[in-house]
Amino acid sequence: MTDDLRQRIADAMVQFFGEPCSDTFKSGLVDAAVSALKPELDELLHYRNAITWETSCLSCSRILDNARAREEELERTVNYLKRNIRRSRDQVDSYDQELTGANSALDRVRALHQHNRDADYCDLCSNHGDVAWPCATLRALETPKESR
Repeated sequence: MTDDLRQRIADAMVQFFGEPCSDTFKSGLVDAAVSALKPELDELLHYRNAITWETSCLSCSRILDNARAREEELERTVNYLKRNIRRSRDQVDSYDQELTGANSALDRVRALHQHNRDADYCDLCSNHGDVAWPCATLRALETPKESR
């Protein structure tokens, strides 16, 4: 018990009895009162501490619940984004393979339509008659799609 609490109990006793008493008598009365009321005081202190702990624990519990809920939400978002990134990478890889295949096909077509420098015509297309260099196939390959 703090000295301040002792003093307040002693002052309350003086007011109750209506007359001042010696410090020794006051001290004895306070000690007797505290001893007599100790079980009740302990119970009140325990109850007060339990309420304080429970209240703070409830606050912490709410904060933790909110934090856990937010963490779960963020984890779901991160997993969603990871799946989409994987899908996007797979799609990019697929497009890259398709583009590589298309460029290879164009290179094979260009390789077939060779320039015959002696007669200034396309070797492949000239098998069907004299076709001037560059042939229509090569012109189509080299002309951007917008200007066709």
